[in-house]
Amino acid sequence: MRDLSFSSGGITLKPLVVYPERLTLIPLPKKITLSLKQDSISPLIPLVKKNTQVKAGDKIAQKGSSTLISPVDGRVLQIRKDFRNYLGEEVGAIDIEVNEISSFPQKDFNKKEQLGNIIESGIVDTQGQILPLIEKFEIIQKYKADTIIINGLEEIVANGRNYYFLQKKNQIIAQGLKTLNELLQPKRLIIALYRDFRRVEGIEEIVGHHNNLEIVFLKNKYPQHRIPILVRSILKQDYPINEIIEKHLKVSILDLETIYELGRLFNGYMPYREKLITVVKGDLTNTHVVGASIGTPIGHILNQLHVDLNSVSKVVVNGTISGTSLPSLDYPLTKEIGIIFVQNKGNEVEFCEEVCIKCGLCVEVCPMNLMPLFLSGYSQSNQFDFLTKFNIGSCIECGCCAYVCPVNIPLVQWIKYGKAHLQAQKSIA
Repeated sequence: MRDLSFSSGGITLKPLVVYPERLTLIPLPKKITLSLKQDSISPLIPLVKKNTQVKAGDKIAQKGSSTLISPVDGRVLQIRKDFRNYLGEEVGAIDIEVNEISSFPQKDFNKKEQLGNIIESGIVDTQGQILPLIEKFEIIQKYKADTIIINGLEEIVANGRNYYFLQKKNQIIAQGLKTLNELLQPKRLIIALYRDFRRVEGIEEIVGHHNNLEIVFLKNKYPQHRIPILVRSILKQDYPINEIIEKHLKVSILDLETIYELGRLFNGYMPYREKLITVVKGDLTNTHVVGASIGTPIGHILNQLHVDLNSVSKVVVNGTISGTSLPSLDYPLTKEIGIIFVQNKGNEVEFCEEVCIKCGLCVEVCPMNLMPLFLSGYSQSNQFDFLTKFNIGSCIECGCCAYVCPVNIPLVQWIKYGKAHLQAQKSIA
């Protein structure tokens, strides 16, 4: 084990003082909604029809190597074509009425058919593009990536579930690492964690007898968890963020949750029946690690945690700084959601129409050494030709710039607008 220093850029945030030690299991709702797009693949094709009776573990949608299984026993209520994901894409969904008693039997997988089991399970990896795990493995093998980094970092302010994985589920993590080593046989396997995690009891046991495995501890700094920053911190290398990292550096990044689900799979359990997420209820003193089935409405989860929904201003997923606000509390839990942040009324940050005062704070904190004030300004004034000159493609949209802006300019939103315009121009050409 070794400590690594963080290079310039980013912001220092207060981490969780006390990590959740207990898992709150959310009971199944009366109805679940399963989005037909749980990864970066185009929407899946349903294999069921209205009124089809399904059992937990049944395959209900598929396209290529992307698979969706039912986490419950129940009846298909409808195949929805109008369902949109939280990014606004029309992807469709399957509504299932849940039986009162929903069994989910342990399954005995044939370990000689490991890759087939992974396809059938529908495990995805959320590092970079959200891909079916089997496709991630194929990329690793195609480009002969011999170093695999397990990213055990989330936003430093909401890293509860990874602490729980290591503290309470270390045997399952160890099984997942064993399976990963058997399948891919990497020369080097690295687990990246925050320095606070050095105190986790039993963390040494995860390393086990793997001669190729090491744990590195990184400073508690945001956005340490983003892939370009993670790779820079550990390997001291940069790469074009639009390049395939496996091809460019012979390195691949997997999420710690992926290892957890892989370990569960080969202990006989189907993944995502109890997906673990971190829920932050307004402030860091009110953080929970929650287990809920995919398809469970976010509002149902919050109700079970005794959140007063009338006091909620917005619910943000996958980041307290760079996350996305949900359109509705009826939105279901999907495989890609790892953090739910509940923002209470009265705590909102209002963006304004003020002009940039050229203080330079956004430049100072940018971990990619960019000039966000120019990227935002040129996007806002529709001077798109300047954006490539200032390397807009290297922006990782971490939100550091907007976080420190003293006049609350929506820098990231303007940068996204500029990127979208350039992409549209490229498509037309």
